[in-house]
Amino acid sequence: LKEILEQHQADANQEDNDNDDDDDDDKEQEALPIPTLTAALEAMDTVRRYVCSFNVDENVY
Repeated sequence: LKEILEQHQADANQEDNDNDDDDDDDKEQEALPIPTLTAALEAMDTVRRYVCSFNVDENVY
């Protein structure tokens, strides 16, 4: 998971470097995928905790 996150961050940094000469309108569009990635990671963490809650219950019994 860390490798995927690092790759996404590297891609985002590369896009920022490539688009330095573009207009402000393009910067607003480029900013959109970053919160989407953050939301996806938060959702995956929520699902992980949800699944782990069942694993804890199974270990108790």
